Amino acid sequence: MAELHGLLLKIDETVNDEGIFILPANGVGETKVSYLYMNYPKSLQFEIPESLVAGNYKIEVRNRAHNGKSIRIGTLDFLLKVE
Repeated sequence: MAELHGLLLKIDETVNDEGIFILPANGVGETKVSYLYMNYPKSLQFEIPESLVAGNYKIEVRNRAHNGKSIRIGTLDFLLKVE
């Protein structure tokens, strides 16, 4: 499990292009987090997928502002290390 704190983080879980995405730091592809424990404007708690292979990953939060049309992408400043 992991937790992110910030501002304007809430995700619309009914929209496919919004969510928490985990991307290999030196590769191609992405994994969308499928289970959120908490989904609040200032806090997200989520399950890190067990399917990730060992390596370093970037974490992105993709969402829209309330009533917004364009997607916003926020990237965590540090890498997630899976061993």
